[in-house]
Order: sequence, then structure tokens, then C-alpha cells
Amino acid sequence: MGYGPVLVTNNFRRVVVYGPAKSAGKTTFAVSAPGNKILLKYEPGIVSIPPGVDPDTLWVVDYPYDYEELAVKSDHWKRSPEAGARMVEHIVELSNAFAEKRDVTLDGHTGVLPDTIIMDGGTMLHDAIVSWVCAINGITDPGDFEGESGRKNKFYVWGKRSQGVMAAIRKVFKLPCNAVLTAWETNEKDKEGHILERWPDVGGKMDYRATGMGDAGIYCFSDRVVSGTKFYIRTASDGVVKGVGVRGRYGQSELLDVTIDVKKPVMPWEKLWGNVQAK
Repeated sequence: MGYGPVLVTNNFRRVVVYGPAKSAGKTTFAVSAPGNKILLKYEPGIVSIPPGVDPDTLWVVDYPYDYEELAVKSDHWKRSPEAGARMVEHIVELSNAFAEKRDVTLDGHTGVLPDTIIMDGGTMLHDAIVSWVCAINGITDPGDFEGESGRKNKFYVWGKRSQGVMAAIRKVFKLPCNAVLTAWETNEKDKEGHILERWPDVGGKMDYRATGMGDAGIYCFSDRVVSGTKFYIRTASDGVVKGVGVRGRYGQSELLDVTIDVKKPVMPWEKLWGNVQAK
């Protein structure tokens, strides 16, 4: 018995989407996915519903953005575990709901299992996890943690931070549905200020590791033109934009115009993968 061709076992997509913090089209791309969607809203701001997306298919879950209690006379601020704890709790509930093939309940609200889960704001997810780790260890700053030897060991917290963020992403990305992680971008510059590399801002080494979690990584950006604003997604590296690529889309254009025509909307998700309906 020989080995046959590798077959695609499902049509679910796991996508890492990044770009400038505002007006890049990251969340618009995510909510344009087919079917019912749960958007775990880690970052501030409102979620605008683009033309062609039924608002009734989108369930938005908000989280607090205050991870510290500011103090005037000290820079060691009390950390809040609330946001990070709720984020983890909700991901565990989603995982359990899929495993048990039942409706999902978040904060007392119940809905059907989603076709797509959107982790909107990997950059802020990182910050919440750091505060959560600090709070449950009773410290105010990662550098204040003392290891078994009595020496301060900030790497313990950074290690726990990395484990927490990557565990959350893995937990969602392995579920039988589409999964999207959005993040702001970070970059590396030369001495003259020219950008050498762009990566998703997820936190340290996770900027590189997170991009490998999905079967697709895309870069979103917009451009102001005479007729208005045009939105684009990059599906392959141009030498500066890193961590992008779409598996299984041979011959795919490296740059797609995903601007939505209000009169005849075609969703960015569909422009990338075709008219794939939710199962």
C-alpha cells in the first residue's frame, strides 16, 4: 500500500490578519467570513458592520481595557486579572461547547455554535494575559517576580505570558470552524528610519510563532485615492511584509483589492477564497 496524495479534510480556515492599528480593514475582513460569527473583542473601539454582512450573524463579546489601576506616586500599578480571566474562561467554554456539540453560553447569553470565531486584537490579548499572570502571582510588574532562589525572575512572567497567549490561539485554531486572529503591526527599522520588516504585534517571539498557527497569513492596508479609500490585502511577502501566505491558493494574486462596493458588495473573504458557504 503506497502513500496517496495529501487531501484537504475540511474547508475551515485559520487566518492571522495584521496591519496598521486603524482603518486597514482587518476586522472587516474577519467579519466578512460566512455564517454565524462570534467576535471576541479584545481591543477598544466600535465594530462597524460592512455592507453585505447581516448584523444578526455577528455576536460581539466585549472585554474591559483597563488592565492596571493607576497610581500617582508609584509606577508599580496594581494589575487586574478580570479581562484575562474572562478571555480564558470564554475560550474554554467555546472549546467545551464544540466538544459536547451544544450551544455556547458566554456571560449568561446563549447562542448556536459559530461558523467563525474572531479573536479581534491579539496585541491587546497579550497585554491582558500579562496583567492576569501578574495579578494571580500577587505582583505589579513582571520584574518583581521572585523565583525559588529568591532572585527576581521576570522571565517567569514572560514565559507564562507566552504560554497563555499561544495556548489561547491554539485552543481556538483547533476547533472545527473558521478562526481569525487580528493584530496590529510592529516593524523593524534601519538607522535612517526605513522599515525593514513588518510583523504582527502579538508579543516578542510570538510575533513570529503566531503567524505559523494558521493556514493563511494576510496583511491588510488602505490607500487614499481621488475617489475615496481603497482597501487591499497582501497574500505573499514583498520582502518587507513578513508572515504572509495562503496555503493551497496556487497562482493567487499577491495583492487583492478588497474594497466593498456598497451597491454590489462582494466580501473580502470571498475574494480571497471564492464563494465558500458556511457548513
